[in-house]
Amino acid sequence: MRKLLEFDFSTAIDGAVKDEAAKIRVAEDEVSNERTVKLGWHELYGKIGMARSHGARLAQL
Repeated sequence: MRKLLEFDFSTAIDGAVKDEAAKIRVAEDEVSNERTVKLGWHELYGKIGMARSHGARLAQL
């Protein structure tokens, strides 16, 4: 009986940890999406273009 109670406690803790980790991932995704929206698509594509041009310049060296 004691061993069964220990297992149930361990399972409950594992489930709680996984739930909290999932909540953190969702919050991180929401923050990331919010940053992308605030940045705007024009600025985002501009930054991608700048990164490509820097990479091309490095490749030429």
